[in-house]
Amino acid sequence: MPLLDVILLIGSVQGAFLAAFLFHRHRTLYATRFLVALLAVYSVVLSHLVLSDLGAYGAWPRVMILLSGLTLFSGPLHYLYARHLIDPTRRLRRKDVLHALPYLAYVLFMLPLLLLPGERIMVELFENAWYGFPWRFMLLNRVLIALAFLYLGGTLLLLYRYVEHLREHFSSLHRVRLRWLRNITILVLLGWFSFLMENVLLYTEVISPEYFGVSGLLGTLMVYAMGYLGLTTTGVFSDPEVAASMRELAEQHADGEGIVRDARPTYGKSGLSEDKAEEIVTELLRLMQSEKPYLDAELTLHRLAGMLDVSAHNLSEVINTRTGMNFFDFVNSYRVEQVKRDLLDPGKRQFTLLALAFDAGFASKTSFNAIFKKITGHTPSAWRASAAAEHIQSK
Repeated sequence: MPLLDVILLIGSVQGAFLAAFLFHRHRTLYATRFLVALLAVYSVVLSHLVLSDLGAYGAWPRVMILLSGLTLFSGPLHYLYARHLIDPTRRLRRKDVLHALPYLAYVLFMLPLLLLPGERIMVELFENAWYGFPWRFMLLNRVLIALAFLYLGGTLLLLYRYVEHLREHFSSLHRVRLRWLRNITILVLLGWFSFLMENVLLYTEVISPEYFGVSGLLGTLMVYAMGYLGLTTTGVFSDPEVAASMRELAEQHADGEGIVRDARPTYGKSGLSEDKAEEIVTELLRLMQSEKPYLDAELTLHRLAGMLDVSAHNLSEVINTRTGMNFFDFVNSYRVEQVKRDLLDPGKRQFTLLALAFDAGFASKTSFNAIFKKITGHTPSAWRASAAAEHIQSK
């Protein structure tokens, strides 16, 4: 067996194992079923590539044809996984069945072949071959590439808008921003781009048919990465508080559709009176000064609303309309002020900037530096040096 086939077969087995283990570990998370289905599709496709290369479909040509189109499900499943992961209130809807239309169209396109006697299928399939491949499969490749770029591009856009909306509900984004899924999506796009280049090189006769299919190696790598990262990182969305915040986020944006449309939260029907809003903002500012909840790196809108005994929706409205900031910026402004006070405290001069940042509620060095500079206009080290110089001059 060629080395490439061995690698593909190992990837197929590993993908099936990761899909089964992922379902066992995170089956309570609705979005997991789409990732499991995606890994299963990739696993079957990798096995199919091996069997096709070894000529194992001579007796089962119909199976080969049906399996060849399974990749048409990869883009929709990737998108649906991201869509349901960021919106835990969402369930599969009737219109989501439309994502299966490409495969149904493929089956209808292949139906004349599928209805032929078994011994005629392979003969008809390889008539008028393009570059040594059945012309129907080469046409399928073009459709696959177009759909992949469409769905994966849509996934990246969805993830970008999702991060913007997270700022309404989370004070730290490192656990829930799905950076790993964005990176995996980019990796998959690169895999499809390599497949596109393989087709172009084949059409221009730069490579011969026997070298066609190297992009399957990237497919194997993608299966490993997606399965492993999905297993180790999506568990955070099963956390009750994170799940509650995600539900609130989806409900605030019209059951998740606002995340796709990039809409901003609206409060026209909240029923919050001016007096009640003033009462909430007064109690909020008192709480932030006295109990300093911002020191908790995992503070969420849902948790802060519980401390004030108000709804997360009303608290979001008060923060946005009364302070002019979203929840993320509001909380982190207090953290920045805490760091500034600590930098001026002679009793804390022995602490590093990062230690002071973590004490103030920041969850990572990168976010601390970015937020501090955004609010103060200076890097933390520059602000510390400037503050020290002003202190010396004042003496």
